[in-house]
Amino acid sequence: MADQQSSDESIIGILSEYMVESRTAPVPADVALKTKHHILDTIGAMVSGTTLEPGRLAIKYAEMQGGTPQAQVVGSSVITNAVSAALANGILAHSDETDDSHAPSGTYLGCAVVPAALAMEEKNDCTGGTLLKSVVLGYDAGSRVMRALRPRTPSRATVGEDLPVTPWAVSLARRRPPADAPI
Repeated sequence: MADQQSSDESIIGILSEYMVESRTAPVPADVALKTKHHILDTIGAMVSGTTLEPGRLAIKYAEMQGGTPQAQVVGSSVITNAVSAALANGILAHSDETDDSHAPSGTYLGCAVVPAALAMEEKNDCTGGTLLKSVVLGYDAGSRVMRALRPRTPSRATVGEDLPVTPWAVSLARRRPPADAPI
């Protein structure tokens, strides 16, 4: 058991170090462009989700949560706490199942990563460059972790299977690089 724990700590340590180093590393132009497409695609899926029953229920739920106004639920006038906004926006993004998927990890990373990054960036009044880096790192770390957890052929993912990715996305989005960090 002790060997397993030290091995796990090493893996977490390696991933944490990689994430910290990635915060100041420049994002290659092709990765930045692809990430912008993923962000826009996910926002489009969120807007589409507002017309469906799961989306309407998610908006109502977020509105009922109240709390400190930190982030907006896409396609609505609801401004709520960042966690409720991220959850509602994630449900909106996956409501019509047009959100992106990542077959090797068996996940829909966009509906977990993008809403969490948007909510935290809005809460912390960050720049678009910070949002971009948060999404890049969320997709990267999320897909690596989920692939490690599912070394065999994954089943077809649903939003429930993406829930393990959500804490990673929120954690990554909360790590704001210095204002003068290169993008």
